[in-house]
Amino acid sequence: MEIDTGSPYNPIIQDKTKQKTPRFYAMDSLSNYGALPQTYEDPDHKDAWTGLLGDGDPIDVCDISSLPRPTGSVYRVKVLGALAMIDGGETDWKLLAVRTDDPLAAMVEDVEGAGVPDVVKKAMDDIRHWFRVYKVPEGKGENDFAFNGKWLDKGTAIKIIEVSESSQIIIIFCCALTLFEFRKFSLFLKIHSLVPLRFSNFDTLISLSGDARAMEKHC
Repeated sequence: MEIDTGSPYNPIIQDKTKQKTPRFYAMDSLSNYGALPQTYEDPDHKDAWTGLLGDGDPIDVCDISSLPRPTGSVYRVKVLGALAMIDGGETDWKLLAVRTDDPLAAMVEDVEGAGVPDVVKKAMDDIRHWFRVYKVPEGKGENDFAFNGKWLDKGTAIKIIEVSESSQIIIIFCCALTLFEFRKFSLFLKIHSLVPLRFSNFDTLISLSGDARAMEKHC
């Protein structure tokens, strides 16, 4: 199952291949698999850690809590680390997390450092292997990882989340501008010395985030 980001209200639907046929996995999931709301791996912007474009989806989360959760559940998790999977040349971050009210949450804070429980270490190895080979039964090759498949620490994972949240905010901001007179708003920004603007198109506004790219296709 996946979140359909292209439909109103983002329903959860049957996962599909790039050929739009239903995707069925030969391997069972090893965790509660979901995503962080209001995050976005920007396909028009190179990821600061991998140097590759994002996959256009929210950041995926592997919750290794002790009990499975029903599809569509919404709950708080403690982030432990991040794995940089490269899928079709795109950045596809996988966060490792545990539900905050799960007993395991009190036993671990980070994927790095002393005292990481063996059950967490095993989950890290198993989940990495799962993502490496889960498309092989479809006749595809193994997936690659940045950083030689190393799980990055909690601090880095939090920074990755913050960057993806900023990408989501930029999209919402740009879409909201379609409801207003863009030229007048651009003049307002220029007067307040936020960014030099050329009054031409959405590219100029996106320089607020440090790079210029057309965003109207996301709106």
